[in-house]
Amino acid sequence: MGNPGWSYADVLPYFRRNETCIGIGSELYRGREGPFTITAMDEPDPLAEAFMDAAETLGIPRNADYNGEEQDGISYVQRSIHRGRRVSPARAFLYPAMRRGNTEVLTGALVTRLLFEGRRAVGAVFIRDGVEHTIRARKEVILSAGAIATPQLLQISGIGSPDLLAKLGVPAVHALPGVGENLSDHYAARIVLKIRGATSVNQRTRGLPLVAELLRYAAFRRGALTLSPTLVYCFWKSQSWQPFGDIQVSFTPASYPSGIWSGLDRFPGATMACWQQRPKSRGHVRALSPDVRVKPEFFSRTTLVKRTTGDPSSVRCVSRGGSQGSLPSRASSRKNTGPARRWMMMRRCLTMPARRETPPIIPSGRAGWGREITRPASSTRSSGSTGLTPCGLPTVR
Repeated sequence: MGNPGWSYADVLPYFRRNETCIGIGSELYRGREGPFTITAMDEPDPLAEAFMDAAETLGIPRNADYNGEEQDGISYVQRSIHRGRRVSPARAFLYPAMRRGNTEVLTGALVTRLLFEGRRAVGAVFIRDGVEHTIRARKEVILSAGAIATPQLLQISGIGSPDLLAKLGVPAVHALPGVGENLSDHYAARIVLKIRGATSVNQRTRGLPLVAELLRYAAFRRGALTLSPTLVYCFWKSQSWQPFGDIQVSFTPASYPSGIWSGLDRFPGATMACWQQRPKSRGHVRALSPDVRVKPEFFSRTTLVKRTTGDPSSVRCVSRGGSQGSLPSRASSRKNTGPARRWMMMRRCLTMPARRETPPIIPSGRAGWGREITRPASSTRSSGSTGLTPCGLPTVR
């Protein structure tokens, strides 16, 4: 990260301390006694296996632990699901702290600004049920409000660029121009595939198959109801000469309307997505008013897409990743047994020859399946979505 104390060696002990990783990796990298449970997939999925077999044939190895010694490779995702239930941060950390009696959670509260004594944060002001309250800290204040609200709160509390603070009419507590700058965008290009000759999660969670899945979950805590939204991760290089991977490809044997993860398509489908691991796109978050209820200025999706896809290296990287996403369609074998059979099954599912992609999700609906995309960069620009990550903040001195 560039800040002292934030190297991999520095933060690894905290990751190990926080997790109980079951059946994955070495104890050199993984924790076994922490509150947050991480598990491997309970059972293989045929389409996911076909996709990973295809990647192996192209020289991308399977990796037993992408959070271990080596990240590059392909594998099932590691998930925070244990015995059929999601292990949320609330279950792992918050609820136990509340049971100890030393943690109080206030819902429906809107923090309006931080309080300072000199340059030391000592509390916060918040509104709840229309009444303003002040809360003071005995030791420290931790601000964790996401990629947009965190810099906004800092700015309206007096920490940020002097020019911006002057425009807001906020007294400067600490001049720190980096607050709200360096907003990064992990732009993901998505490809939706219509499946033929195999069963996807879309079919397993509708009608009579859903009844069977409900019974299976009730009896064994397994099945489609225990799956994570993505089943496969692949970390690899967009170009072979690179020293380490710069793209991440995901695959799941399900598809979602307009790319939204809250529902499933009614046809058999699968989804592949690719994004650049170290994006060069940069934006900002800047408060427009000292009132926290006024939304700050930040790059909208459209502007961020223009900024991201306007960078030729980002477009090339994600477009190459999209080509990697069509790996299984490159399989060819006359044999129909073992890995070759799974290769051919995936080829049947994609119903595409090499270098062809099914159309991406587009705002007006879905184009005809099987149309060749002759401009991968245009496809990357039109089919993707953004994933904002926190602004970079320089070390406070």
